[in-house]
Amino acid sequence: MRILMVYNDYQQPGGEKVAFHNECNLLREKGHEVVVYSRSNDEVEGMNPLKMFSQMIWNRQAYTEIRELIRQNNIEIMHVHNVHLVISPSIFHAASAEGIPSIFTLHNFRLLCPAANLFRNGQLCEDCIGKVVAINGIMHKCYRDKRSTTVGVAAMQTIHRSIGTWHKKVTRFIALTEFTRSKYVAGNLPEHKIVIKPNFLDNPQDYAWDPDREAPYALCVGRLCQGKGVHVLLEAWQRNHPGIGLKIVGSGETEDELHKQGEGLEGVEFMSQLDHSEVFNLLRRATLFLMPSIYYECNPFALIESQAIGTPAVVSAHGSLNIMVRDGESGWHATAGDPDAWSTAIRTAVEDTDRLNAVSRAARAEYERVSDREASYKRTIEIYEEAIAEVNAK
Repeated sequence: MRILMVYNDYQQPGGEKVAFHNECNLLREKGHEVVVYSRSNDEVEGMNPLKMFSQMIWNRQAYTEIRELIRQNNIEIMHVHNVHLVISPSIFHAASAEGIPSIFTLHNFRLLCPAANLFRNGQLCEDCIGKVVAINGIMHKCYRDKRSTTVGVAAMQTIHRSIGTWHKKVTRFIALTEFTRSKYVAGNLPEHKIVIKPNFLDNPQDYAWDPDREAPYALCVGRLCQGKGVHVLLEAWQRNHPGIGLKIVGSGETEDELHKQGEGLEGVEFMSQLDHSEVFNLLRRATLFLMPSIYYECNPFALIESQAIGTPAVVSAHGSLNIMVRDGESGWHATAGDPDAWSTAIRTAVEDTDRLNAVSRAARAEYERVSDREASYKRTIEIYEEAIAEVNAK
């Protein structure tokens, strides 16, 4: 199969880019011809604001280049992982004009929320879901704390909804979990077009289950920002120490504030941004993996990795994390934002060694059931073939 893979890169690395590369690698490994079209948000540095606004809604260059790539390479299907903010949704119209189907993986909530994370002022926010125009998002300057750029994202949402991009030009949407799918259905995306296919790990041989985890610490990895909830862990350690060390790996806008909050707390250690192999070694040895996110995660790779190697996880009891981890079976839940609940959940986990080992095995089984690489490939091809058949039948 000849596949055009499309990705708009962000200025900061993240899970979407990992998912894109994993997908490309797997398809090529299976003998498919993969053509990549990629742009970067670095392109907007110094760009005239009006041009950026216009391009965010409809990038004529991207539209033309996609049509040319489809013709030159005899592309059969286009799979898009991100179009914001350089490429724009114009490329779905380009693929449609060339008579091929488009697949759009929904890695976040961008089509529903200008900020893409359903989070505002330290709390979950769903004010703009299902609205014709994201007025509340504009009022609160939800995208990068700028009203002008928030207006641009809101305009993109409204215009492409009104001209039928999501209903008529995208053949299938891929949601990473049932929770993400439910939010998009609530946001009036066509329900019959949204299928579920979680992320998977490349190089599965590197993720063998490892029952040997004697290091007495819990590990938290991620961007240091309000929505990740690291401050909740620090307050849990301060109020009622759960009897285990805490290593925090990452950097971000709340880094200085968190370092100050963690000063003098027993067993708490901040580690600067490490490369993936160093983080993975920490994860492999950790007693627990912690994901205290206050906002909704979609299908985080760090949690998938912890399940693959059998490091039990304690996660916030909401959103996709509720689905990925079964409380008391393949991990534990704790109420998002509640330090006492987190301290109790962590203490419950570490004080029962036999239970901890059983949960480790169950976490690995959950990974094999949901995030298996071969099963993901099979599901991808099923989605592609269904989309191609649907377009050819018109």
